[in-house]
Amino acid sequence: MASNFDFVAQEPAWEHIAERAKKAEQGLAVAPEVAAIFGRSAMELSIKWVYRAEGMETSDPYKAGKDRELFSLLKDRGFAEVVGDNRLLHMLDQLRLFGNRAAHGGAPLSPRDGVLSLRILFEFLSWMAYCYTSIQGDLVFDESLLPSAEGTSTISQKELQKRAAEVEKKDAAL
Repeated sequence: MASNFDFVAQEPAWEHIAERAKKAEQGLAVAPEVAAIFGRSAMELSIKWVYRAEGMETSDPYKAGKDRELFSLLKDRGFAEVVGDNRLLHMLDQLRLFGNRAAHGGAPLSPRDGVLSLRILFEFLSWMAYCYTSIQGDLVFDESLLPSAEGTSTISQKELQKRAAEVEKKDAAL
């Protein structure tokens, strides 16, 4: 099945990011919250990749052996200078907020919020592809590739929180 994130898998160093991004896209069929949780996770992996590529430090000086929180990574002046686009930085923060809201029991996300989460992730990964790879061509987000939520069961908030905790645990291991 074709995906908006197929281009990410073309970069061997991004296999883990591609896997998470495709899970976000597939998760839209389950619930917009699943798309947001996996989208946030893919974004965090991507941001950490950029930090490493730029020789920037992700570790938290106050927590030995731990990376800084996503909020801190996003708000870092050095990262903002690397990205160089305030609109994209604002979008990334919105994806962070959607993911947090989905994972921590905030107000339910709308289907459009789920699609927006995927669009934001796509924009950032497109920017990464432009800056760090030889992937050529115009990358365009295609909503027709998104799975339909029709006929799928809803997922409980408790299950969403359980899945979010599993994703966070896997991210910490990376």
